[in-house]
Amino acid sequence: MSTEKKYVGKAKKVFTKFGEIINASFKLEDLKAIVNEKGYVNVSISEMKQADKYGYTHTAYLNDYQPKAQAQVTNADDDLNSLPF
Repeated sequence: MSTEKKYVGKAKKVFTKFGEIINASFKLEDLKAIVNEKGYVNVSISEMKQADKYGYTHTAYLNDYQPKAQAQVTNADDDLNSLPF
């Protein structure tokens, strides 16, 4: 994940008769620019310390986390010998 966040939207927490909901707003141009190789847009939404002048309580930013590749097992027999059954 990069150290600098790319912010792509804002959100508000609202309370309805159905419970708490977070309504988010995104610019289409911003989302088109961050589509990953599988065709998804991954965003994380976090609560801001205080609401801004428009009442937004949350901010959304690009989630560019890439898991590290797992080490490949070199000897399948060693794996079979370590099974607990």
